[in-house]
Amino acid sequence: MASGVLGQAVITSGTSGASLVVYTVPAGKLAVCNVNIASISASTQTIDLAIPNETDGSFDSLDLLEDDTSLAEADVLERTNIVLEAGRSVVVTSSDGTGVAVNVYGVEEDV
Repeated sequence: MASGVLGQAVITSGTSGASLVVYTVPAGKLAVCNVNIASISASTQTIDLAIPNETDGSFDSLDLLEDDTSLAEADVLERTNIVLEAGRSVVVTSSDGTGVAVNVYGVEEDV
């Protein structure tokens, strides 16, 4: 059973496709995770946080936990106790060239 940091990434406006995926729950697993998104930019930016059943970075509006959320300089957004089934991903987008640091931490369990 994996626990602790499950995924980390720096996401910028230049990040695209599968690189937007910070973490994907492995087959046969269930994950309970927390997502921490910290601004590393000197300006306010807009971010999205989604949990699609995809691994290519794409998502639909139903997958969104945060949609066009403003994140000011040095701000942190944290979502906790997110339960994800196998195949679900944590995807983050940023409107800024410097972007955000994203950490996904929690536990994986066999199902």
